[in-house]
Amino acid sequence: MKAKRGAAHTTRQSPSGPRVVLAWEHGLHYGHVSRLAAAAEVVERHGGRPVWALPEARLQKAAFFDASHERVKAPAAPAPRPANGTLHSFADVLLNMGFAEVSAMAIRVRSWMRLFAELSPASVVLDNAPAAQLAARLMGLRCFQLTNGFDAPPARCPDFSAGERRPQVLQLHATSLATLERNLRRTAMLCTGHGEVTVADFLAWPQTVFDGLLETDPYGPRHLDWWVGPLGAPPHALPLSWPERGKGDKRVLAYMRATLGGTEALGGLANRGVNCLCVWPGVPARTLARFERSSVQILPHARSLQRLLPQADAVLSYGATSFVCQSLLAGKPQLVLPMDVEKRLIANRVAWHGAGIVWHSQAEEDLHHCLDRLLHADAVASAARDIAAGYADLPWEARKVAWGQAMLGLDGAEGEGLEGVA
Repeated sequence: MKAKRGAAHTTRQSPSGPRVVLAWEHGLHYGHVSRLAAAAEVVERHGGRPVWALPEARLQKAAFFDASHERVKAPAAPAPRPANGTLHSFADVLLNMGFAEVSAMAIRVRSWMRLFAELSPASVVLDNAPAAQLAARLMGLRCFQLTNGFDAPPARCPDFSAGERRPQVLQLHATSLATLERNLRRTAMLCTGHGEVTVADFLAWPQTVFDGLLETDPYGPRHLDWWVGPLGAPPHALPLSWPERGKGDKRVLAYMRATLGGTEALGGLANRGVNCLCVWPGVPARTLARFERSSVQILPHARSLQRLLPQADAVLSYGATSFVCQSLLAGKPQLVLPMDVEKRLIANRVAWHGAGIVWHSQAEEDLHHCLDRLLHADAVASAARDIAAGYADLPWEARKVAWGQAMLGLDGAEGEGLEGVA
């Protein structure tokens, strides 16, 4: 790990301090808002003013916002179009998120450029906001990309196929990269009159702010600019008492959404009498009713899970990066039922390090084998504890202080980047 050092003082909040725009475009879940809220707190600590630029549907939902923060409507982003076949790399993801339609993307990028010109921010913090990213690049704005690694790939946009190198896959991947490069240039030309933007330039423009762990970077090992550790959590805390509903001596903490295998996995735990506490925001009423008299207790609203992790023996989830990382830091073995390719890549990294299990098959018998491994495989639990021990003394708060200075452009702001390990 390469260390860079800078001053660690902070200044008092000033209502006239420099603005930092927090830009979010895509994503369904409030994990994005929760880690942007952590960024807003760091900005305020250094005398800056967070300005939230959010999709219109999120603007009035104040659960994660300080009421004093300025909020503006982000330029409308289209829903990702259905994938035409398999997503082979992040180039395909960007094309599906709007870069396939040059004229429409140029309209959004110009809207971001007008917004940035009006706000005159000291910097921009991006969270899944590719149009804002291109606008910041075209205007030369200082910008930071909050990322778990997935949406900040190396310039070649490695394919997702876990080593599959068939000629057809390679050709599709090359075609997507060439299309993305051409469309970036055409979009830049429409916005500024020149098209000197490449894929490599676009991806490298923001400073990467990695909120994962060495073991979770989907493209690791590699260098990333700022490494601040897991950010953000829902504001409501669970009671510290664990509901004693199961006959077994194992406690499993679950964080679930409507993902393939989720209900079946909880059913498997219930059949084993495992004492399971599951947070499932928006759980269907029929699922809630199914487990009402079982050893699995489901809470239907978002909660902070960090307090209960130390009391758990194992963890089950759909693969939310923040929860995967928190589980690793707590030294808990985990079973992940990945909801999408992003979560699959991150879970595969954890499994590669021996600290997790990933359910890849759609066969229920394989799922039950995974549950047995989760509950009884000492090697997985041991690997998780070893990883947690390696992070015990890392100064996460000092790293956030240095990042806060950089967001406001304070002199001497330097941080510790991530130098990945295999």
